[in-house]
Amino acid sequence: MKLSLLAFALLAGSVAANSGSGAQCLYNNHFTDGTLIIDQPGAYKLCDDIVFCPHNMDVDTASDEEIASAFDPIEQGNPKYNNNEYALGFFAAISVKADDVSISLNGHSIAQCREHALMQRFFAVIEL
Repeated sequence: MKLSLLAFALLAGSVAANSGSGAQCLYNNHFTDGTLIIDQPGAYKLCDDIVFCPHNMDVDTASDEEIASAFDPIEQGNPKYNNNEYALGFFAAISVKADDVSISLNGHSIAQCREHALMQRFFAVIEL
């Protein structure tokens, strides 16, 4: 993977060699089901402040079963999440599985919601 290009894009806040129109925008709705898996090369940029909170669970009103299910990709049965890779939950907001990917923060941020932080013991914003 082009880790140096990815690191530069994250630090600089702009998509290297593609400063705008060609980058795919990432919004909060790309994360509602859980981890965003990037499996195609290209330029991506945040077009929203991202708060990673799969299924937007409110721990104050939900039952224990609803909370456990909301943050468990295996329990949800979503075929895009491999059982071996996601057996321990949503461990990252973005998972990069392709080469030649650049991600720009574009002046925005990515954060983990309080509810997910309470349920997920370890978490990476971007997993390579």
